[in-house]
Amino acid sequence: MPNHARVKRVELMNKERLLKEARQFLGPKNLKGEHWANRYYFAPRRNRTNYITREKKVLYGQNIQDPTMHPFPHNPYTKTARILSDDTKKNIVHDANVKGYHPQEIAHKYGINLLRVEAVLKLHDVEKSFVPDKAFESDLRRYANTMKNMFPIFAGGVDADNLTEIPTPAKTFQARFLTLEENQPFGPVDAAKILRLEPAADTLRKLTEFNVDQHDKSTHDANAPVDVVYGKVREGDRSTFRFVKKTAGTFGHRYGASRRDTKKDRAIGFDGAGKMVYLHPEQ
Repeated sequence: MPNHARVKRVELMNKERLLKEARQFLGPKNLKGEHWANRYYFAPRRNRTNYITREKKVLYGQNIQDPTMHPFPHNPYTKTARILSDDTKKNIVHDANVKGYHPQEIAHKYGINLLRVEAVLKLHDVEKSFVPDKAFESDLRRYANTMKNMFPIFAGGVDADNLTEIPTPAKTFQARFLTLEENQPFGPVDAAKILRLEPAADTLRKLTEFNVDQHDKSTHDANAPVDVVYGKVREGDRSTFRFVKKTAGTFGHRYGASRRDTKKDRAIGFDGAGKMVYLHPEQ
């Protein structure tokens, strides 16, 4: 594929050019019909991609910082993901299980998304209890090693995850018109009040701040004993009633309370992972 810093859209849609580039990309076939000369025929190794030509010439323009991370020559927005090294995973597990760090603290320490940190901790627990079948153990190990060598390794720095990214509320997708005076100031906070949304600054502050006292209190409450009463099982019953003691007003919803789950203007908020959730009205 030629090395162009900028290519016109009409040239990219030319059928003859696309067929020529496809033949150059695939290369000749062998007796089995395999494109053995294709540089993508074999999986990448040593955690390096194959997004360069045989002459080691970059397929992209000069405006891309790391061309080896982009698989498509004319699409700078598609980028290869990076995997976490074994040492990074061990440090994450050590910080969580030994030092007692909260996943949110670990996410900001290494510049890794919170959901990814929680996935590492969850998979570590699964890995300890996972016993593979002897017939497939060697194949699984070979597959894991091949996949591990295909992707580049996460190094942090400029490649760190964006920890301040929050989903766009659905209310902002619809246009709203408001009459304002010529000299009346109007900013993002005013727009959030009209849409009945929490300002983005408050949401980001909640996602980036970690309250140790609140975490200790929630952990203590989770480990506190709970009174449970089981109903009597009669002959023919297929299930058992389970009653848990709760404080009125802090759990569930009052009987007969209004629900706004089906309303278009229901309140929207964000949880600790930045995921958009629907808020229930105060009871």
